Amino acid sequence: MGFGVVSLLNAVFRRAFTSAGLRPSSVAVDADTTLHFWAHPSLLSSKGPEDDRALAAKGGVADVTELMVPADTKALRRLMDICAHGPPKYLPECLARDLLRKCFAVQREGKIELIKGIASGHGFQITPLPQEVLIVWGEFDQIFPVVKAHKVKEKLGEKATVRIIPNTGHLPQQEDSKLFNQILLDFLLPPPSSSNGAAAAAK
Repeated sequence: MGFGVVSLLNAVFRRAFTSAGLRPSSVAVDADTTLHFWAHPSLLSSKGPEDDRALAAKGGVADVTELMVPADTKALRRLMDICAHGPPKYLPECLARDLLRKCFAVQREGKIELIKGIASGHGFQITPLPQEVLIVWGEFDQIFPVVKAHKVKEKLGEKATVRIIPNTGHLPQQEDSKLFNQILLDFLLPPPSSSNGAAAAAK
């Protein structure tokens, strides 16, 4: 096999993903198609079959994939009601059809298999990460109840921080984008320490 830029980038990204605690995984869609992805074990093992059964019952469906990958606009509205703490009071049918077509119709079977694969999550051991980790959760998340945020934090170690966004569900980044963005900026761009500030002033 020859060596080239693509091979180099592949090695760089693989090392970066592995160092970040991510692990490669795959889900077979059919005999000809397999989805490959990288994910942290906590995302694969924080949700199990019992959670899926409870969620399916809450959504009034037999299988959780019927809820998470809606087949029609009625099922889409049911998913929106569960995902958002304050779902839109009125969504025109034409917008619902467009949302269904763009988000769920394309590679529908692949999405279903991916949800099934994430739900199983067998064989993963969650270990603490050496770097700072931010966990942002909606207070009224019905897909992943907020108790799971604290369970993930316990497994990731003392460098993990949980921030709960009040009055939001599974989509806090949309339901309260201002607070979500502020939390993210505070994490990514922390204020300089007093010692660093003094050193900068001395220069």
